[in-house]
Amino acid sequence: MTETEALRAFHAARGELQAALAAYQGARAQLHRVTGKWACPNFCVNGSDFN
Repeated sequence: MTETEALRAFHAARGELQAALAAYQGARAQLHRVTGKWACPNFCVNGSDFN
C-alpha cells in the first residue's frame, strides 16, 4: 500500500467513524427524549441499561 492509498483509507475510515458517532449521538438523544433517561455510554455500575 502506498502512502496515498493509506491516507485515502484513513480519511475514508475517519469519515465513516464521524458519521457513526453522529448517528449514535442522535439516537441516544432521541432515546432520552422518549424515556427521560440517558442511556449508559459504557457498562453501568448497577447493571441497568439506564442511569
